[in-house]
Amino acid sequence: MYVVDAGDDVRLPVALAELRLLLNDPVLIRRRPRLPVLILANKSDLLAAADNQRRLAGETCVLCCDTQRTCRVVASCARTGDALKHAFDWLLKQIAAAGPSWRQDRKPTWYW
Repeated sequence: MYVVDAGDDVRLPVALAELRLLLNDPVLIRRRPRLPVLILANKSDLLAAADNQRRLAGETCVLCCDTQRTCRVVASCARTGDALKHAFDWLLKQIAAAGPSWRQDRKPTWYW
């Protein structure tokens, strides 16, 4: 799961660059080749967020296609909780559908 401030025009390119680095990380590719990616476009209730959400969805689609990962961008609002249940339900279904095949080992993989 990756959370992006969809209302921040200035930091969106930085968030996309970090996501690109994360998805292309050799350790993640080797250990979690089919890990589904959930991206929460937070602060989607702000007016400035609509264009950023489209840009984020487009960039994410390219990144996930390049790494052959299932991905979804969900417009969300942490303040109100909008779309969070739907997003986590999707992620859990993807992990359950993949079974143990989405990971190559049992070691936890954390990034922050």
